[in-house]
Amino acid sequence: SVQLDQNIERVEVDAVYLQIGLIDEFGNYLGQAVVYFVFDCHSRAVSGYKLQIGKGENASSVIDSYRHAILEKDPSIKCPEIENTWPM
Repeated sequence: SVQLDQNIERVEVDAVYLQIGLIDEFGNYLGQAVVYFVFDCHSRAVSGYKLQIGKGENASSVIDSYRHAILEKDPSIKCPEIENTWPM
């Protein structure tokens, strides 16, 4: 059983540049992938994330990653293969 601290006091965001190019279903190049992760500083658990396509670190992507971390996750959009919950 996992016990969660409901009083998350501090989180940090970090971006990872994946050295892969993404293409759409028609073969058009979309750009490089950047993934933002929001970490709880105490437990180092991932509380949220955001995938951005294109160069640079956008403030809007950082804000979206915080939104994903803070807002409740919708269980209906979860992949059917995943059996675990994401209570953060």
